[in-house]
Amino acid sequence: MPYYLKFEENYPTVHDLAAANINEILKLWQGLGYYSRAHNLHKCAKKIVENHGGQFPSTKSELLKLPGIGDYTASAIASIAFGEKVVVLDGNVFRVLSRHFGIEKFIDTPAGRLTFKNVAEVHLNGASPSHYNQALMEFGALQCKPKSPNCEVCPIRPSCVAHKNDLILKLPKKRGKTKVKEVFISYICFVSENHLAMKKRDNIGIWKGLFEMPNVVSESKSKNIWQSSKEITEAIKRSKSFTQIIQLDHQLSHRKISATFFICELNSQSDLNWSNTLWVSSGELSLLAIPRLIEKFLKTRDGLALQAMLES
Repeated sequence: MPYYLKFEENYPTVHDLAAANINEILKLWQGLGYYSRAHNLHKCAKKIVENHGGQFPSTKSELLKLPGIGDYTASAIASIAFGEKVVVLDGNVFRVLSRHFGIEKFIDTPAGRLTFKNVAEVHLNGASPSHYNQALMEFGALQCKPKSPNCEVCPIRPSCVAHKNDLILKLPKKRGKTKVKEVFISYICFVSENHLAMKKRDNIGIWKGLFEMPNVVSESKSKNIWQSSKEITEAIKRSKSFTQIIQLDHQLSHRKISATFFICELNSQSDLNWSNTLWVSSGELSLLAIPRLIEKFLKTRDGLALQAMLES
């Protein structure tokens, strides 16, 4: 909620969001994860201002043309905000429909989703699309819960196939979870003249557009992981000192990150003559949008010592 309120305070209208600087948006978003959503909100606001005069589209077909809006979001906005007769499918809706009608098709396959969509549309009939969709979502969230549904007081228990056939905890069915991938990152904190070297990530992958220390990524653990980068190796050779300071683990939805941080003191900032590098003071560092992992590091004893070094 604090994130939402701060976001709304800074960007009260779609015009304000469209005109905002993406770095400022990312700084406000910092810590929430899923940074692609922040990028898409910005792109979406720009499209609405440029192509729709600042008025949000009211149909699912038009909403689907906006950045970051997929089938679920478009259906939810169109039905709840504008009353369009379309159904919403989320985890709660899948669960209610699967259990009540005994649908055993996988919810994470195109064929399975189409089956659920057809069933939901049949029972929408003449009901208010807004009330119907919100009712199904709320019923799944509060009543027909994943592990402990309150079947004893359920008003639709008599017609529930899953309850009748003891399938409550077996439905809905999912094909399988994405395997968690382990990633190893070595961050090099290059320090010179009370400044720290930071690089902005490309606009691809996780943490796109955020700032972090120069680093090397590997899928296997190695004591000399940074040596896979020639430019980092050359910079280390020219340094006054090079020390490992801390190791941190960080869990994302589909990745487990093992990060090792090093401090490398350089004689001069010119020893790191990279065009895409930004040298920042301690105060400037606090203004940059950074990944949660870097934020976590800066709050450790070693991270605080690094910032004190920049201030000395």
